[in-house]
Amino acid sequence: MTTEPAAAPPADLINLVKNTVPYDSLWTSSAFNTAVALLADLMAAGQRHGVAAVDWFDGRDHHLAQAVTAGLIEAYARASQAVHLDNPLALLRTAAAAQELRVVESEEGEDSACVVLARQPETPAWGPDGNLPLVVALTREDSAWWMNGPAAWTWHIRAYLAPGVTVPAHTTPCAYVVAPPPSVEVAAEVFGFAAQVLAGTLTINP
Repeated sequence: MTTEPAAAPPADLINLVKNTVPYDSLWTSSAFNTAVALLADLMAAGQRHGVAAVDWFDGRDHHLAQAVTAGLIEAYARASQAVHLDNPLALLRTAAAAQELRVVESEEGEDSACVVLARQPETPAWGPDGNLPLVVALTREDSAWWMNGPAAWTWHIRAYLAPGVTVPAHTTPCAYVVAPPPSVEVAAEVFGFAAQVLAGTLTINP
């Protein structure tokens, strides 16, 4: 018995999700594919109840797609609250090494870890002298902000700014990553983004 491969989602659903995700976010492939699948399921459910796909669109915004992306962001945040990482810095260093990215500096706190990644010949110019490196950080905010347990883990990719250094808005990379709870697989995807940013093939200047 052979199993037929799953059909690819329609291009319009993919574009709906692309046009709805927050402008300052990067989505791992697993998160993005989940959003597309969830949107397809909900639209199909709506059609069974007489709500056509066009009925979710007001001419500017697609309200169901917005609800899907917002809901998934919250679901991942809530799920990550339960994740305990014994050594988050090791997770980052291992993922950086797998992408052959050189760590020039690192920092670790009780609920945070970050690595500063060396620039490459292809890295775009960032900052006053054009030589700012890139930071990947995995942090957990003060749990006081969260009423129902520990705070959520959040990934960030941004240019490294030393204390006192300022740059004009929208001139350096800065984004948070929407992903399932931290894991080896998720870290690999995050550092895949970092590798693209350093190579100049992915631009994130919100």
